[in-house]
Amino acid sequence: MIHLTGYLHRRQFREIVARWFYDDLQPSDALDIKYIVNFNSILVRRYLRRLAGRLFRDVYKVDPQSFTTHNKGELKDFVATHPTVTNARIQHMIAAYNERPEDFYKETPIDGRVFYTADGEHRMFLGSARLKRPRRIAEKGGRRISDYVYTQIRENAERLARERAERLRVPLERLVSSHDEMVQEFAEAEDSIRQTIKTHRLPILDQWLNINDVAGLKLVGEPDVLEEIVSYVQAAPDMTLLEREEHRGQYNATNLTIELKLDRQQLLSEPIDEKDLAVLELRGFDPLAIAHDLRTFVESSEDTVVLEIILSNFEEFLESEIGRCQHEVRIRAQRQDEIYRGPLAKNAQYLLTYLFAFAVSPQTSIERLPIKVWGNYVPDYVDMIIRQLYNVYEFTVAF
Repeated sequence: MIHLTGYLHRRQFREIVARWFYDDLQPSDALDIKYIVNFNSILVRRYLRRLAGRLFRDVYKVDPQSFTTHNKGELKDFVATHPTVTNARIQHMIAAYNERPEDFYKETPIDGRVFYTADGEHRMFLGSARLKRPRRIAEKGGRRISDYVYTQIRENAERLARERAERLRVPLERLVSSHDEMVQEFAEAEDSIRQTIKTHRLPILDQWLNINDVAGLKLVGEPDVLEEIVSYVQAAPDMTLLEREEHRGQYNATNLTIELKLDRQQLLSEPIDEKDLAVLELRGFDPLAIAHDLRTFVESSEDTVVLEIILSNFEEFLESEIGRCQHEVRIRAQRQDEIYRGPLAKNAQYLLTYLFAFAVSPQTSIERLPIKVWGNYVPDYVDMIIRQLYNVYEFTVAF
């Protein structure tokens, strides 16, 4: 089940999602979900800031300044105004961005931080940190679950086709199936999986569907500096390089997946920001218990987290923000290219959307799970139950 490798208490989160997939709600789930989502929002930001500062000081040999970003426009405006280097292509991208900024998804919300150095009025972009937002986690998690479920449905459909071939006494490879027969077999296979989930017999609990980019850094530099970052990670006693992936084509960058050993004392050394305290109180937390609960949460968590570091030169970074391979355009393409969009896929995403919406709502208890993966729902219903989490009820007219 969904394994958010950048989270603390990710195993507990995975087990809760797996049980919810089977409509198994436990009394402690509501508060556990609120702790996991909200405390990780604070803690992921802490360890990303510390790791970024460490890399900039030890590899780049600079002490960076930074600011928080709430939407992509704040990031894109900064890099377009303060290019690290320049050439004809960079000037062309920036000119196009300044001419029609409304074309570049500036209002896209993000939870991020920009790092830079300043020499008087001159500022130079170094990189950024990002915590994937709940809606994107729900979308990506739902897609990962639907991919797994689609595999199960396809295997069931193939089994039905084999059975039909045996009845007709022809080899499977010579079986001629009409479009209607294939649609019918897929529908039967899908319904079989829905019933299997309903009776708790689908072994999805045993599947670890990792999402490694919940937390991440994007760093820019020349090739020698970027390679030095790789060497630094490989030599660090508290880091393990799990994977190095080279992307070449429309999108050019090196992706590192690393495991970072947590320093619990460092994580707990910072006082909780006043804004975070105010937000947590709005979300149903007891302000007098937050500090104690956060300490307990960290002390009982896993020892490590997994995160992603993306390395590229400045021009390629700019291509991913305002150039040929904008991140937002790639996300839209992913949504359009989904193989399976049936009710199981939608319901998996709906359920995760509800989970994260509940976590950041003022509610502190759940009487029942309003979405069953094997059910049928329209988007209006999901919108309604999300609004109700915030005590927003539709005005209805009595006929």
